[in-house]
Amino acid sequence: MLEAKIVEGMISNTEVSKLEPIDSITFVTFTKKFNQKYGDALLREQKELLNQYISSFSSEELEIKIYLNRELGRLKESLEKAADVEEVAADTDMINKTKLVKELLESLSSETTLTETNLLTILKTQELVKEIHDDGSNS
Repeated sequence: MLEAKIVEGMISNTEVSKLEPIDSITFVTFTKKFNQKYGDALLREQKELLNQYISSFSSEELEIKIYLNRELGRLKESLEKAADVEEVAADTDMINKTKLVKELLESLSSETTLTETNLLTILKTQELVKEIHDDGSNS
């Protein structure tokens, strides 16, 4: 009888601990607080990536894969063009590191799932690309 009670208690606890979908009020509140804290600190591309990532939890992963394919292609192309930026072209170390980042993006293209580590890598690369091209166009 004791065993049956324990099993019954374990089963009933798992039902209670199921995640409930978030309602629109919670989502709006979260979005507002997120935008207040990070709104000015993030680039437009970073916001879009995070939006796609968060939305991928409630939708099929196909949308995020399509988005990532385009975004990784854009980042790789921008890194190719980085060799034309005067500051990068003049520094062999920067050229080599740019190539390493591009190779890292290539490896991310073949990933089947987007991990948090990969997400952070893409976010940092977006910032790097923006910095290279903004600094390069201002000189």
